[in-house]
Order: sequence, then C-alpha cells, then structure tokens
Amino acid sequence: MQHLIPYAYITELASFTLLIAPLDQILAAAKLAFHKTEPPVTYLAGEEVGIFSRLIAVHNLATFRHAENGRHLLSLIEEADRPCLCIEHDPALFEDGPAFVERFVFACRDRAHEEGTTVLLLATEIDPVLLQVYGEADRAYYGTRLYRSKRNTLRGRMVGEDLMPGQQTLEEALR
Repeated sequence: MQHLIPYAYITELASFTLLIAPLDQILAAAKLAFHKTEPPVTYLAGEEVGIFSRLIAVHNLATFRHAENGRHLLSLIEEADRPCLCIEHDPALFEDGPAFVERFVFACRDRAHEEGTTVLLLATEIDPVLLQVYGEADRAYYGTRLYRSKRNTLRGRMVGEDLMPGQQTLEEALR
C-alpha cells in the first residue's frame, strides 16, 4: 500500500519542510502543492530535474527557475514571491560544504518564517547535506514516517528530548 505524505506537511504556511520519500510519493506531494497554491508555485532545481521533469501534467501551475550554482540558488530563494516554494535537492549545488548548507537553511527558514512561505525541500534519497538540513528544518518526512526535527523553529526552542511517542529523530532512524 502506498503511504501518502500528510496533507498538513505540504500545505502549512510559514514552514520549512524536508520531504525525502520514494519518487511516487514526492510526485503526489508536489502535485498537491501545485494545486493548492494560487498564484503558481515557484520551483527551483539545479542541473538534475528528475522530479520536476516527471510533473508534466502540472507544469503550468509552476514557475520553474534553474539554479546554476549554490550562490544562484540562494538568490532565487530570496527573490521568490509565491506562497509556495518547492526546491528539488541537487547535491551539486552544495559542493561548497557545510557553511553553504547553513546559509541555504537560513535562507529557507527566513523565507518561511519571515514571509509566511511554505518551503518544501524535495528529495528521493538521503545524503549528508540533507542530514544537516534536517537538524534545522521545522520538520521532516522520510520514507513512510514522520520525524520531528531537533529544532522546533516556530517556537524558538530545542525539542531534542520531548518527541511524541513513537517518533524519533532521523539520525536515530538511520543508525
């Protein structure tokens, strides 16, 4: 049975959400995000557009912007003027290392919390960059389970010890 990413994870305003799931789940989530947003979604990607290229039926509901490198990605995030911003993870954009990832996370959180934008970072596989992002995102969805980030940025406090029963951090799940 296919597990769907919860509607609230895709539609909550003023949130930065990391979605890592099989391609069919990511496609369903992206289509839902595209349909629920007016005006169209802003969709950002690097050279690899594996997810966006499979969303042909809803391309008209998105403004696609190609990021040439990490610095360009940051400027596109800052320029985004839509209520929903989907970012397709491309490891090549993060070649500058952990310091760049921190700037990326700050830009996403700032867009979400200061501007009220729904920011979705989409990926089909976990990697070290996404583990670093996870620690600062408002929440994450990995595979078929919900995970609470170490940081609850909406309340401005760390929540490492007060997970809901049955929840765990993504690092614990990957051990």
